[in-house]
Amino acid sequence: MRQQMGLASIDDLEKEAQKQGVSYEDFKEQIRISAVTQQVIGQEVGGKLHISNEDIQDWYNKHQKELEGPEEIGLSEIMVSTQPAKQNVESKDKQAAEQDKTLPEDPAKVAESEAKANQLLEQLKKGVKFDDLAKKNSDGPTAAQGGTLGTFKRSELAKDLEEKTFSLKQGENTGVIRTRQGFIILKVTAHRAAGVPPLKDISDRIREAIYSERLEPAARAYLTKLREQAFIDIKSGYTDTGASPNQSNKPTIVAANGEGGSRPGKVKKKKKFLVF
Repeated sequence: MRQQMGLASIDDLEKEAQKQGVSYEDFKEQIRISAVTQQVIGQEVGGKLHISNEDIQDWYNKHQKELEGPEEIGLSEIMVSTQPAKQNVESKDKQAAEQDKTLPEDPAKVAESEAKANQLLEQLKKGVKFDDLAKKNSDGPTAAQGGTLGTFKRSELAKDLEEKTFSLKQGENTGVIRTRQGFIILKVTAHRAAGVPPLKDISDRIREAIYSERLEPAARAYLTKLREQAFIDIKSGYTDTGASPNQSNKPTIVAANGEGGSRPGKVKKKKKFLVF
């Protein structure tokens, strides 16, 4: 969560929680409860959902129209900038940058950037992982994510980039490409043909879709069962919107001296008390 929020340390996360008027201990407790809830539902409900190959095939057959789509590719980038470092830019160049989004290029910097891009391309050819190189060397805003750009359909990219990328297979890289910002290397992380994709390519996606469809009703049934096995006391002024027709009435309290209940002195069988 700290990383997702772009915070440098856990102390910064604590300060951010305080800014929002949330006790840090309450904040952590909410995360703990959420994690425990997810684990319980995953183990007691999701772990018991069986999805067969026949289920996947049947879902695939029934959702052909939804699965049909245009040709698209997934792309990642390594970008080597030809722009000078921000701290070395003079104020007049800063004003120009606000208008043009790029700064005047230094030929020496361009040559240096091109050489670096070609070196990175050679490392890729030798088997170095693309996302590792992107994280360590890319000047683009996607560096922290390993260069991930997202998915693109035809006509969503510049014409020259479309020609260089849509002709590639999944896992292949382009050469070094010159752009206004510098030099980039693009990797095709996925390449989906137009039409309905083969079942083998999307079986995992379908399994997740079936799982999601079945999880909610199964979780509701599980929670209803827990309520039916528990003693739940609804205080005056509250409505039990999640009540089950088979739910127990108010608990019978048995005092230590045996007072109370319909049969004084008899010890009741212990029941679990759950809070919803």
